[in-house]
Amino acid sequence: MKKHNDATPSARNIALAVLLAISQEDAYANITLNMELNKYRLDDLERRFATELSYGAAKAGGVLDILLEKFSARPLIKLPPMILCILRLAVYQIFYLDRVPDSAACNEAVKQARKFGHEGTAKYVNAVLRSAVRWKESGGLQQDSALAKKVLLQHPDWLVKRWENTLGEEETRQLCLLNNQPPALCLRVNTLKTDRAELAALLQKEGAAVRASVWSAEGLVSESMPPLLSLTSFKEGLYQVQDESSMLVAHFLDVTSGQTVIDLCAAPGGKTTHIAELMENKGKIFASDIYEHKLKIISDNAKRLGITIIDTILADATEEKAAWLDKADRVLVDAPCSGLGVLRRRPDLRWRRNEKDLAVFPPLQSLMLANAAKYLRKGGKLVYSTCTTEEAENMFVVKEFLLKNSDFGLEKMQHPLTGAMVDYLQLWPQRDGVDGFFICRLKRET
Repeated sequence: MKKHNDATPSARNIALAVLLAISQEDAYANITLNMELNKYRLDDLERRFATELSYGAAKAGGVLDILLEKFSARPLIKLPPMILCILRLAVYQIFYLDRVPDSAACNEAVKQARKFGHEGTAKYVNAVLRSAVRWKESGGLQQDSALAKKVLLQHPDWLVKRWENTLGEEETRQLCLLNNQPPALCLRVNTLKTDRAELAALLQKEGAAVRASVWSAEGLVSESMPPLLSLTSFKEGLYQVQDESSMLVAHFLDVTSGQTVIDLCAAPGGKTTHIAELMENKGKIFASDIYEHKLKIISDNAKRLGITIIDTILADATEEKAAWLDKADRVLVDAPCSGLGVLRRRPDLRWRRNEKDLAVFPPLQSLMLANAAKYLRKGGKLVYSTCTTEEAENMFVVKEFLLKNSDFGLEKMQHPLTGAMVDYLQLWPQRDGVDGFFICRLKRET
């Protein structure tokens, strides 16, 4: 089987490279897609099509294999990975992209199979896909309600059932459909260099269409955006890419200029740099992570944004760092989590997780929270946040911590939209129109 080293800048070949990396290297769709797009000079239409194919096929994930099993005479596990990815990409187009003619999806897949395989595999791919098209045209999907539901929702069965038990069938349907929509690109204004109105006007001149976020005073939501690396505004550090929910965390940390802040699990640094901007680049932030290459991303972003108060530290958030004990005015624990609140932005994640994985996170999160609390001075504040909707990873972790730490208490926060004072914030995509996120603030009383 030939390797994927094709230099032809086509959307389908880029998407094929992304799917192959996901299946063979456990790569992340968003990172791999960006790497592939940066290799070529594509027009905007082709870039958008490559993104649609890559993200769409990654989201449909296991559903594509369920469909393929109906039409393949061979077990999918015995297919060469390249051919399986070619088939997945074509089946995605056949069942999900109405604007792509079925004949085009089939013909392009056969060309790819011939290019990366041989004539025999090309004939096999053609037979499988023609069978899929015939079944679709004969109304096969409408006659199989269980399969039609899987095709519509594009989430693993265990997750759909889990949400239906919590939310009910209709709200689960709304959540899944929202997760399947392309997410808007969100930008956080760098208030050290500009303000929201000024940046919005500049971005419009650069060919972008943006609107103000209702969730964050520094937020802009992009309806369309040229490639960021081509924009002078990005190179000059006038903004940082950051989701609206994530922008709330730094505000709830309630920082002021001159404070000492410790940000555990800081990479890639969106919240860290936001904290620095709210501190007017005065004070000190210690940003730690266990991955050195991710610390470099924080440093690079800080440099572009003109931030000088961040020190990156290679450290494990579960292990005590003696030099930090009782030293911080503020501590942020943005804990590793199941990520079930951001499936819209991480298209492949829903198929990486299984129900057993969920039990792994709460013990780790509890360790991190207990360790982080040691760094806080009397009267200091700690924010615990995740990008999941799982209660076991959120309020359950906080309640367990409070039972063991009588010198800490919940500090109420003001809801950014309603103004109501709340003990914590749990956002759901289908209810709030933003990523699923949990944020809670604790105060050390003694």
